[in-house]
Amino acid sequence: SVDGHGINCPDMDQAVAGIIKKVMAGEPFTVFTLNLDHLVKLRRNASFRNAYANAGIVTADGTPVAWLARTQNPTIERTTGADLIIPLADAAAHARLPVFLFGTSAQVMASAGRDLSDRTDGLIDIAGTLAPSAQFDPEGAEADAAIETIRKSGAKLVFVALGAPKQEIFAERARAAGLACGFICIGAALDFIAGTQVRAPE
Repeated sequence: SVDGHGINCPDMDQAVAGIIKKVMAGEPFTVFTLNLDHLVKLRRNASFRNAYANAGIVTADGTPVAWLARTQNPTIERTTGADLIIPLADAAAHARLPVFLFGTSAQVMASAGRDLSDRTDGLIDIAGTLAPSAQFDPEGAEADAAIETIRKSGAKLVFVALGAPKQEIFAERARAAGLACGFICIGAALDFIAGTQVRAPE
């Protein structure tokens, strides 16, 4: 627990394995990566806190959070959304699990989709993509319409790239609506893959 928020997954391998296991079990669930930005926003956003309270998998994202968590459990390793997307896409491809890309822009998702296909030898099944409007409200009518689009796509994994706290609040709304798939909140990971944003150096 860091600042009262629990981390229940210690590393990348267990995150990927846990996600695939939950998908195979038909569970609706969310995956969040706790970082310092989240900790600040959690203090003043009740919807964000509710989303975290119902999260299925939470990893330590960011060196300070991972360091604080390791004072309680030395097995904790930093596991970010940006690092998670490629191994998870590969695991989904080999398990024949269709994925959906939600967030950022249509151009970024098209580019990222091609890259994910190349990295998985064309095995990944992208069931659909959807770029929300600039006025997207994760608790509004557009969010409800997006949930129905994802439901109809048959996707089992949804990469949500909206930034915090929108992505987590939307993911929790979709989970509560009973969509039998996993919502993986990945921030700017698709933009990093597409090359439209540059990730900070190690």
